Amino acid sequence: MHDFLKGFTESFVYSVYVPEIDSEIGSSKVLEEEIESPMNGNEARRHLKQTSSILHMLEKGNLFKPQTCFIEFGSGKGKRYVKCSCINV
Repeated sequence: MHDFLKGFTESFVYSVYVPEIDSEIGSSKVLEEEIESPMNGNEARRHLKQTSSILHMLEKGNLFKPQTCFIEFGSGKGKRYVKCSCINV
């Protein structure tokens, strides 16, 4: 009975209080040319598509504004930040 109540409670809480997560996969125009470049292999193209989707979400959320600072943790070489700087506000 305990497992049933726990499962029911978690299901109810998630359905009422946790908004549905948008799983849209978009792309930013900033990376279109680089993604299509024949110089990039499959792995590089996959990373570029991931970065493009993240940039798209930031653009869609209107998060690129003057005087805005983005901090990346664990970004490797910081390439995503460089792409952020290419977006006009």
